[in-house]
Amino acid sequence: MIQKEQINLPEEIVYLLNSQIEEADAIVLNKIDLLSDEETDKYVKFLETNAPNVPVFAISAKEHKNIAPVVDYIMNTPAKLKEVDIGYGGEEFVAAEKKLSWYNRRFFVKREDDTKFDGNEFIDDYINEVRKLLIDNKRNVPHLKTFAVGGEDDSGKSSLIGVDYDILHDKKIKEEHSSYRVIVNARAVCESEFLADIMEEALDNICKKYNVKCHTFFIECFGMMDEGRS
Repeated sequence: MIQKEQINLPEEIVYLLNSQIEEADAIVLNKIDLLSDEETDKYVKFLETNAPNVPVFAISAKEHKNIAPVVDYIMNTPAKLKEVDIGYGGEEFVAAEKKLSWYNRRFFVKREDDTKFDGNEFIDDYINEVRKLLIDNKRNVPHLKTFAVGGEDDSGKSSLIGVDYDILHDKKIKEEHSSYRVIVNARAVCESEFLADIMEEALDNICKKYNVKCHTFFIECFGMMDEGRS
């Protein structure tokens, strides 16, 4: 059912997405502020065709658009409690979960000579380096968010919702600083050990480009099927 696009989406994940849609009582298409009216209509019709008898809502959480109908439906419509066997614990389900990983990191970057540099450009270059390495290795990241702080009350928030999308800037850093504290959170279509290597390489490359030292306070990368977190 999922449309075939050049987004490095393995068949295992297509199975998982189709199964989740089959379970749904309702489907919410978010971020329509990033789409034209024609694109929104296209995706809504696709979902309605492939998920008959399931209401589809097109919204923009960012712009608070079309939120009321979703809230009204949730508050006033009893759950259907569908009994859909999507194979939890089965071979296909396990294969899909093995393709998904989480990545979280908190780090601090600083110029040793205390010269200031553009934190927005640093974060954009870092995200684009992650994007490049994922594309080169035929992987994807449907959720990557960064939060960077350069000074008191001066922070920025950026995100990537797929390797084929532009970087989204919810908030930009106002001034240049000589150091930044950064939080990275990602959900990737990539094996956990491989993802950890990609994220490490990307950060190393960008730190060298900006001539900054990096100190990591916390890092974890794990998949659902991993025995533990690393």
